[in-house]
Amino acid sequence: MNTFLIVTIILLAIILVLMWFIGVLIKALNDLNIHNGKYKRNFYILYEWLNKKRSNANFILNELEKNEISSVAIYGYHYLGLQLYKELLQSDIEVKCFIDRRKVHVNSGVPIITENNLPDVDAVIVTAISDFLVIKERLVGKCKMVVSLEDLI
Repeated sequence: MNTFLIVTIILLAIILVLMWFIGVLIKALNDLNIHNGKYKRNFYILYEWLNKKRSNANFILNELEKNEISSVAIYGYHYLGLQLYKELLQSDIEVKCFIDRRKVHVNSGVPIITENNLPDVDAVIVTAISDFLVIKERLVGKCKMVVSLEDLI
């Protein structure tokens, strides 16, 4: 009887450990899927960006000029933000800063700040596409205009 009880307790412990492990694995897979979706969306934005540049190389600049935007802050110091920065370098639009919540220490010649230190700009262009609505809500009242890169493209 004691052996049966010990084996049962060991089996229950193994089952609990396996259930915990499966929970951890499911969470990791969900997190991976979320990141996958984010990168997939960024890929499609870059794809559309390149397609539009073929027919109108300055379409982003034209859109900004149409809205009388001469100075911007780019929200997101990552792939899309850096591509936008390179595009705006070829124009008269001044990029006053990048906004990023991560601790980024890069000497890009443009300050990387948090949203609490936002200078006076005509617009903030958000390149963190999946978080746009949350970011826009946080920036309302801190700047004149908040626009998503996705909307520009």
